[in-house]
Amino acid sequence: MAEYREAGCRVIGVDPSPAMLAQARARLGDSADLRVIVDARLPVDDASVDLVLVSLVLHSVPHSDAVGILREAARVLVPGGRVLVVDFGTSGLRFPRGWMGRGIAVIAELAAGPRHAANALDYLRRGGLTPLVDEAGLVTQAIRPTAGGAISIAVLVRSPAR
Repeated sequence: MAEYREAGCRVIGVDPSPAMLAQARARLGDSADLRVIVDARLPVDDASVDLVLVSLVLHSVPHSDAVGILREAARVLVPGGRVLVVDFGTSGLRFPRGWMGRGIAVIAELAAGPRHAANALDYLRRGGLTPLVDEAGLVTQAIRPTAGGAISIAVLVRSPAR
């Protein structure tokens, strides 16, 4: 976060967990703008953000919440803004790296608890990010697999109709 501020960016961190925000504040200092997110509603104004980063979140929440998060991302974007998503990939795991990455992820998801694991499996069964993007009314500008296909990095933009 400090690197972004040094580059002249205004950075806002959000999380539903006050405990996680407290850990982030301990690491980043009191000047960090950290806010609690409630019911997938981003605590920022409409059309006020150039870039929204959604990192390893969508697979961990129920489908409706994942769609809501992406709709919120679209709501807060300025014209020409982008959403950067990093999450589980669903297109062609490559051996051995992709398979190992997915295996490690499955173990981590199971360790996080049954609800978390069920959300992750549902995310993968539904096809991952692509159906969420469509349902949220966003458009995929670019998508790249990494970690042998176990993770995807995607750049999303608002649909021209929005």
